[in-house]
Amino acid sequence: MKIVHGYFSPNGETKKIANIFYDELGGKLIDLTYPQSRVDHRRVNADLYILSLPVYSQNIPRPLRKFLIHIKAPFVFINLTYGGFSYGNVLFKIKKQLRVSRVVGYTVSPVKHAYIDQNLTIDKSAFDSSIKKLQSNILEEIHIPYRFNHIFASLFEKSRTRHKFKLNVNLNMCTQCNICIKECPTGSITQSIKILDSCISCEHCVHVCPENAITSKKSFLLKHYLKKNQKTSVIVR
Repeated sequence: MKIVHGYFSPNGETKKIANIFYDELGGKLIDLTYPQSRVDHRRVNADLYILSLPVYSQNIPRPLRKFLIHIKAPFVFINLTYGGFSYGNVLFKIKKQLRVSRVVGYTVSPVKHAYIDQNLTIDKSAFDSSIKKLQSNILEEIHIPYRFNHIFASLFEKSRTRHKFKLNVNLNMCTQCNICIKECPTGSITQSIKILDSCISCEHCVHVCPENAITSKKSFLLKHYLKKNQKTSVIVR
């Protein structure tokens, strides 16, 4: 069986889950975090595609929405990660985007939230039953129930994000090393270090800038939201 593992992971947490499955099942590992990779791997064929991606504001990350329709595999297994607050109806949305593929299982894992300074340990044993099922090669389609997400999850997505989260660039500190430009998962940083509207607020540029020239500012409402209790249990199906 030809297995392909594709993951989108700007903050590295989803990659950890993808690597657990790759180490146990083998196959081909593809990093879909960067724009060119998503272009290069649109036509990859597989018998089983293991898709690992994070939830962004109860939605599929914008860069992956058009990519998902290009996945050519009869069977897909989904590893969904989120910050421990709510993953909304994303599994159902992914299933609709996949079109011809059959979803044979999924995991939903709380991981380190991109906006919170915390250390969360990922328990690899939580995925044992899923890995054993995939190793058995007995793949049967499962039902993904519709879940209600937040009423505004799909409305004014970009404007809501800009209102809650803003990136600031200090050009006096910038040395034009261009690391942020090369590393941006959406290609949203110009040569003059201007943040474009296509930014998904993943904060990857904040973490890779060696001069700390890029900082983020969170709204009062977002800070309050991030104080809620986070879920810790992994869901396996």
